[in-house]
Amino acid sequence: MNDTDLPKINIQETCLNIMRLMRQNHIDSYDLMMKLHYSSPTNIYYWKNGRNIPSTDNLVKLAYIFGCDIADILVIDYPEGASK
Repeated sequence: MNDTDLPKINIQETCLNIMRLMRQNHIDSYDLMMKLHYSSPTNIYYWKNGRNIPSTDNLVKLAYIFGCDIADILVIDYPEGASK
């Protein structure tokens, strides 16, 4: 089994999901920064721009803030023919 046989997180689509959830919940970058107790919105801008994705701990926090499951935030790409 090689790396292409395994599921992976689609970073770009996950970041689009975060932005969609922010819009749906009427939360802007500053609001999210305050809710996460960040001193700067840098990480949030990285998430929004697809530079990286939130840590596992931050995914738990985002799911709580957005009122959803972590699975509703992450977009997973599965190899062809793989079961989910």
